[in-house]
Amino acid sequence: LLRRRYEIAGWSRAKFMQDFSMLREICGEKHPAQVFLQDLEAQVIKRENQAGRADYISRIKSVFNSLRMLGVIPLDHRPDDGLPKLKAPRYSPRPISKEQAIMLMITAREPMREWFMFACLAGLRACEVAKLEGSWLEKHADGYFLRIFGKGNTEIVIPCHPKLVELIQSKNVLGRLYHIDPNWLSRNACAEMRRLGIATRRNGVSGPKLSFHSCRHFFATQILASCQNLITTQRLMRHASPTVTARYADLVSGEERKIVDGFLSDIDWA
Repeated sequence: LLRRRYEIAGWSRAKFMQDFSMLREICGEKHPAQVFLQDLEAQVIKRENQAGRADYISRIKSVFNSLRMLGVIPLDHRPDDGLPKLKAPRYSPRPISKEQAIMLMITAREPMREWFMFACLAGLRACEVAKLEGSWLEKHADGYFLRIFGKGNTEIVIPCHPKLVELIQSKNVLGRLYHIDPNWLSRNACAEMRRLGIATRRNGVSGPKLSFHSCRHFFATQILASCQNLITTQRLMRHASPTVTARYADLVSGEERKIVDGFLSDIDWA
């Protein structure tokens, strides 16, 4: 009956399966109209951290809102309204160190060494590396540029590092450079990082857990430290907002000290 109502509303089967799985977890054998705030709180408290709880609460609210829209439960049955409005903790970038980046770009096995070069020298995500094409390297009047098709079908042209120009030209192909799945790329890159002694999310080492995406974070911190320009860094990282880029500012150490120490240093205080 519930699936039929989803179909009539024109909602996808994937949404139905996701919502139905959530309802089975929350309600058990009870009808959603018989679920109350304490039942929802008991499920929320099982989440391990605040980020997980915040995501779980948003999913609960989405499911119950769908049930009210479909008439499965009365409009005034709102046990989800009593759930706290948790805010997921601010995401902190975790870049690899300069020494680790050099090691990955020089000593990693092929073709993973090339993947690390694209991430460290251009800030490419795994999904962007996986669909790179040789024809996306373009020669302009002032040098070579790389056309990137990123998240949300965004397209941008950014300056291309000389080593990446050399790498792409050595492939001598106009089509796809790597016929691989992004998830497969990430898994294999992480395995190579573990082989080289870099702590990743799967090797159980305490401290910051790094991944292939940490190479992109390295690129951001290096660019921001070099140019001290948030907008330039935002453009090169293809961020939708400078607010996202600003998260990397906390990782660029020492720059504030240099600015403060040198501020108005030409004044003769005597």
